[in-house]
Amino acid sequence: MIAKADVVVIAQAVSNRDTTIFDPQDGWGLRMGVKTRFDNLTVLKGKVKGDSLVVFHFRFAGPPHDINGPSLVKFKPRGSKDHPATDYLLFLKRSPNGEFEPVTGQVDPVYSVRKVTSLTDDDQYQYPAGGEK
Repeated sequence: MIAKADVVVIAQAVSNRDTTIFDPQDGWGLRMGVKTRFDNLTVLKGKVKGDSLVVFHFRFAGPPHDINGPSLVKFKPRGSKDHPATDYLLFLKRSPNGEFEPVTGQVDPVYSVRKVTSLTDDDQYQYPAGGEK
């Protein structure tokens, strides 16, 4: 994915805005365009102007109709109710209008996104109580 991506960033979602773009995919239900703005934390590949970028993707505008339909992605903006800030690793390609979209396309964009999380206690070696023996 890195080779196909124009930009690879670690960023936090700041806002989501529905667009007037609809995609009536046969058998998958109506999809509505969404523009999600991200604040850049780290640019790993490519160039991004400024401290934020916009990613265009779709959400279902109603219930999906097909079991084997698209794997769409949703981003909860930081500060959302009961939602702490989440860092995402995004593999993106630049669209002609200067925005970005998932490198894996609009059918299965979920494969262009990874959550970045901190290690938990289960991921770290812990010395037994009283020191190592």
